[in-house]
Amino acid sequence: MALTLAPALALLLLPGSRLERHEPRLALWLKRRYRILLPGLLERPAVAVAALAVLLAGAAAAVPFLGEEFLPKFKEYDFLMHWVEKPGTSLEAMQRITVRASRELRSIPGVRNFGAHIGRAEVADEVVGPNFTELWISLDPKVPYEPAVARIQSVVDGYPGLYRDLLTYLKERIKEVIGGGSAALVVRLYGPNLDVLRAKAREVARAVSQVRGVADLQIEPQVEIPQIEIEVRQDAASRFGLHAGDIRRAVTTLVKGAKVGEIYEEQKIFDVAVWGVPALRTDLVSLEEILLDTPSGARIPLRDVAQVRFASVPNVIQHENGSRRLDVTCNVRGRDLGSVARDVEANVRGVSFDREYHPEFLG
Repeated sequence: MALTLAPALALLLLPGSRLERHEPRLALWLKRRYRILLPGLLERPAVAVAALAVLLAGAAAAVPFLGEEFLPKFKEYDFLMHWVEKPGTSLEAMQRITVRASRELRSIPGVRNFGAHIGRAEVADEVVGPNFTELWISLDPKVPYEPAVARIQSVVDGYPGLYRDLLTYLKERIKEVIGGGSAALVVRLYGPNLDVLRAKAREVARAVSQVRGVADLQIEPQVEIPQIEIEVRQDAASRFGLHAGDIRRAVTTLVKGAKVGEIYEEQKIFDVAVWGVPALRTDLVSLEEILLDTPSGARIPLRDVAQVRFASVPNVIQHENGSRRLDVTCNVRGRDLGSVARDVEANVRGVSFDREYHPEFLG
């Protein structure tokens, strides 16, 4: 389409286009050879058909030995790398490790540009936490391509505790749009219970790890993290004339903050929020002492109408098609993508799934 139809249509339809009479030297050379060979082939059709049959037979015999790839390996000089720590990792910790990695990557001959962003902006296209970083690396086209990429990969592999990958920008964009993930192969598990999904993900990961050519095998990091829970005691709240919604709104305002307005200055917008003092947010005892206003005008501590405790909750719950999901991802090295994908699917089919649980293969 890009090399034949689009130029021809542009030549015919765009105003002011001119047909160039000059032909490339290669086209002229091919035409001369074609004119020499064509009369002989027309006089000997049996030879032409036999040659064509031999070529087709050779092509058919070579098909089983050909590998399959989703995309050709473009020789791009711009790379995008995901750099993901364990959920709950602080922004300061990610900054330290990102700065350290940047020094190592910028010391590689041929790396001309480096950039990174940690977490996400307030309004962003990806919902990620501060444990998620994207690194942008650009190579100088003048340096040897393969050695430079190998050195970048060695630096990346020097951080084994992180989930990381190294993809060209075009390949990463296409994979993420099509499969929802940046890995070459994605086995997406669906089911209603997270604990069962995690157990099945471990079984699937063991089955996938037995396939030759699998690299960077990873289970989507959905782990339990501590979170403060406030459970309202309805009977106690009713005695003071309070509703559960009133209590939660008051606590949310003091602990998390609530937007109450905006300030405009030099075409910039600044949110104005009401927030409790830091002493209220340091521990459970301080939270239990938060004073709530009642309809009678009295003020009571939160502990009189609610139970405050730490609870283990999932750091994130992914949904798709009305069901919870969990991904097992991997990349491919040393083999073609099609062969590895077929072996992975065969191994995963050997894992038993209960009712309401099933895998889906993406890539």
